[in-house]
Amino acid sequence: MNAFSRQGKALPIKVRNNIVGKWLNNEGIANISRQFNLPYKTVSNIVDLWVDNGDIEPRQPHREASRTAHTNDVKTYIEYLKTTKPSIYGKEIQQELQSNNLCLPENVPSRSSISRVLEADVGWSYKQISQIARETERPDVMEKLHRRHFRNRL
Repeated sequence: MNAFSRQGKALPIKVRNNIVGKWLNNEGIANISRQFNLPYKTVSNIVDLWVDNGDIEPRQPHREASRTAHTNDVKTYIEYLKTTKPSIYGKEIQQELQSNNLCLPENVPSRSSISRVLEADVGWSYKQISQIARETERPDVMEKLHRRHFRNRL
């Protein structure tokens, strides 16, 4: 192990600059890796990154769409949809979120994220999620659910 790195963490920019500088001075990758006490593959990856991009910044995990499954509005709406219509599928919940402008098409939560919201955040069991409750089909219960949902909104 060397003095300037920890496993799972990116090397400091100063060390990366030194590696690229030595490589530009025609030192071999194997020689550089021995000097810095780093694995050959690490030095090779840094040099390849510089050759490909002209940049030595460590790669960051790439996430295109922002996560919206965990915003309070989305959680509340998912719970509302599943409570008012227990037989609703994840695909239908996705369509509802999109059609009611709670999510953009590129960041609608996946069906597994919707299930995760119902299980972890709302506290429903798998059985509660998958069963169709008959009492929610009665008009008086539906009215009570609508009042409860919209009272929290005001």
